Amino acid sequence: ILNAAYGERKAKILKKTKIAIFASRYEAFGLSLIDCLSNNIICLVSNKHQIAPFLCKTNTAFILENKPEVYGAKIDEIYLNKTEIINNKNYLFNYFREEIISNRFYKLFYN
Repeated sequence: ILNAAYGERKAKILKKTKIAIFASRYEAFGLSLIDCLSNNIICLVSNKHQIAPFLCKTNTAFILENKPEVYGAKIDEIYLNKTEIINNKNYLFNYFREEIISNRFYKLFYN
């Protein structure tokens, strides 16, 4: 994708996407990653990504060593159905629900 996608165009792209790769050496949070997970897209995430420990703990994405051959092997594994697909998005939805996030921020500043 050469240009940013928003609204309906973004929804169409996400609907067609099967796997997303996040091979960042560093990323503070990664809203695009959360976006993909919430659209039930299989995510392959670098172990260097800041949110990787959380995703590993919640079993919501594949956390991989940041090497092209490792990503390639995992994609082959997925497409050859040799690995169980992670589908734990209910936990993710509950964790990132608006009212829960609001309560966390409220407690952070007012408790």
